[in-house]
Formats: sequence, structure tokens, C-alpha cells
Amino acid sequence: MTAPTHTPSLLCPSLRRLLSMLALTATLAGCGVTRPYYSGFYLDAPTLQESDRSEMVVYLDAMIRAEKIKGLSFSLPGGKSQSIVPHDETSPPTIDWLPLPVLFATRFILNPKLKGLEVDLYVQTEADGYTPVTAIQELDGRVRIQMGAARKTLLPEGGAPTPAALSARFGIGAVTADDRQWQPIELYALEQALGLLAPAELATLSSLPFVRKQRAERATKSLPPDKVWGLYEGNAGDDQPRRIFLYDTKEKHENSLFIGDPGQAYPIVTMCLLHEMGHALADFARIQAYRTRNQQISQHNELVERWNALLAADRLQGAERDELKQKLAQIRAESDGYEPQFMQTKRDYDRSHGPVHATYRRVRGPDRGPTEYGRTDIEESFAESFALYKADPAALRRIYPEVHDWFAAGGHLQALREGLGAHAGLLDKPATSLAQRGSGAVIEDAQRK
Repeated sequence: MTAPTHTPSLLCPSLRRLLSMLALTATLAGCGVTRPYYSGFYLDAPTLQESDRSEMVVYLDAMIRAEKIKGLSFSLPGGKSQSIVPHDETSPPTIDWLPLPVLFATRFILNPKLKGLEVDLYVQTEADGYTPVTAIQELDGRVRIQMGAARKTLLPEGGAPTPAALSARFGIGAVTADDRQWQPIELYALEQALGLLAPAELATLSSLPFVRKQRAERATKSLPPDKVWGLYEGNAGDDQPRRIFLYDTKEKHENSLFIGDPGQAYPIVTMCLLHEMGHALADFARIQAYRTRNQQISQHNELVERWNALLAADRLQGAERDELKQKLAQIRAESDGYEPQFMQTKRDYDRSHGPVHATYRRVRGPDRGPTEYGRTDIEESFAESFALYKADPAALRRIYPEVHDWFAAGGHLQALREGLGAHAGLLDKPATSLAQRGSGAVIEDAQRK
């Protein structure tokens, strides 16, 4: 951020470095914004000291006097709130009374290139530890700040769950480590993400493994491997099942940001994991179509092999022959009957990435978002919106009110049920009772880091 020309830069080196980095990011991400959006920044925020207060107060007071700020509103723990409007006699003459985390978040969000942005910051102070603060700069330049209660650690008192406990509780596949171990904050985030899902959403993750790995093996959607944070890999075969990967992110990133309301802050990794779960949900109809088709082909081939073996041994006769003929006729009838639905599902995914994405596109309209990465394509836009709806619905309502209402009404699940056709009942079964079946083409969707 650039200070007013009449106000000298008084920031300490660590704050100046962070805010210079933010100014560069804002130049790349904030140009021409006509709709609110959610942050995709990656930060290594400094630990604030009380000595940093005077520098930020001088800057912000000068901005208010110069009418560079249209209005500030603050919500603090305990229900305390305050609004500041330039030249309003009822407004306090200075903002030096505000808590240090609120001062920092206000200074952070005030870049004019960040109009429309919402960012959820963990502001670290020597005295209090981590304080969750949501900072929003509306499109008209007004700023809203909401602060939650400080905490000394980002983990709950009971610590993080074990991988085995997560698999057993939620009915997902194994939570395994490849060349990286799951960190406690990541296991906690996975627990939070899974716990936010409705039963029908969780059913789409049945037996799906989660794998921790250092970095992606190849570029995905124009992202180099070291920029991929999460990956959904979809395959309909048992030999190479669907998987969700979590990769390394930038150091200290997980300590600088959260997702949610300051009163209910989730680790930022929760957003990444929900994003990949959104991909898995939208892909579920395709997976089931290929698995059903592959299962039918496998059963048919097994019967043919048995028929040919008996024929070669001159034992194809009597009741056994009649039984095989009956089973072959049955599986062929099932396969022929399923063919129209299978071909329709294949066309839906080839043309519009499936029924969930097609319906989402109609509801969302032409404006891309809700984050900078969500502008990549319709798949990433849906995954980002899904993650926001589950962890921070107020943020999605601010950006895409129609999309928020669509999710709230279960529109994504209705679209999925229609795409599943005869398999729609799978969404009504507990995730722990569903088993993998079937190989279809691999689908990969990545989230940048």
C-alpha cells in the first residue's frame, strides 16, 4: 500500500515488507473488479508488538483526516461496535483505542486496488497469540472489520484426530502419508471439512483415500507442480481409485489465514480440502456411470470365459449350460438397458463437465469468481464456491447471493441426483456403508497454493 503523499512511511521493516508484497498481489488480482471476491493471498504475517501501534495509528488517522477512507465499521468481541466516518462529530477523533489486530487488518485492507476483497487473517501478537480478524473493503470503498477472540494455539484442547479415527468416523478411505506426514493442523482441518458436509455430500466421498505428499508430480491446469496445493484424482477403476492429495503449502501460510467467521474460524487448509471434495462431488455421477459399465463388462467377460472353458473341456451341457445362458442373457439385457443413461452421462461430462457444473453455471451467470483462482474455469469456480458455502456461507452470500441460495436449497445435490439417475439412492446411504465398485478416464482438478 502507498501512504498519502503528505504522510511519511513509518512502518517497521517487517510490516513494510508484508504490505509491499500485498500491493504487488493487489496489482495482479484487483484490477477491474466489479463484483466482491474472496482472498487468495498467501501470507507470512509478522508477529506484532505493541510498539507497532503508533506507526499504524499515525497512518490511519491521516487517511481519515484526508478523507481517503469513506467509512470504517468495527465489530469486537463482547458485542462492542463502532463506526468512523470522516468529519462526523460523533466519530472518535483517533483510532488509537482499537486493538492491535484490528489496526493491522484495517491497514492491510485499505489498498484502493483491494476494493471488493474479503480476507480472513490470523493476526499474531506477542501478548495474545492468534486473533482471527475478517477484513472487507466493499466496492464503494467502505471498510468493515470483525474481530474474534484470541487463542494461544490453533489446535483444539483435545488435539488432532488420528487418521484411523477419521476413516472410521466418516467412512472415507485410508488417510495415508506418502513422502510427507500429516501435520496435526491438517488432520484437524480434514476433520472440520468432513464435519461440515451434509450426509448426501459425505456419501460421495465413501472409501475415497486422502494422501499427504510433498508436491504434485506434474503441472495441472497450467499450474507448475510447486504451486499445486491440493488435487482430486478421479478414476472409476479399483486398480487406481479416486484420491485426494494434499501437498505442501508456503511456510507459515496456515498460521496467517483462516476461513469462516471470526467466531468460528477454521484452518485455511479446510478450504483447500473442501475445494477438492467439491470436485469429487461434481464428478460422482461420472464415476458411478463408469463403474456400473465396467462392472457389467467384467461380469459378462467372466461368464464368457467360463462358457469357453466348459466348451473346450466338452462339459458345456445340461443345467450348467442353461444357467450360463440365462446369466449371459440377463447381463446383456442389463447392459443394453443401461446404455442410454451411460451415453447421456458421458455426453453431459464431455460437453459441460457434468450436471452439477452445468446447473451451477446457469445460476452463477457470466461473472467469474468467487476467488481469483475460481476465475480459472467453471470447475474451479464451483469448487471454490462449494468450499465457501460450507465454511463461510456469509462470504459466498456477499459475492454470489444466487449461488448461496442455490446451495442452501440443495440445488447441487438435486443436479447430482438427476445425473445419477438409477444410482441416486447412493446419496441416501451412510458413507460408511458404501463400497467402491469397477476403468474410466482419469479426471484431475487442482487447487493452487
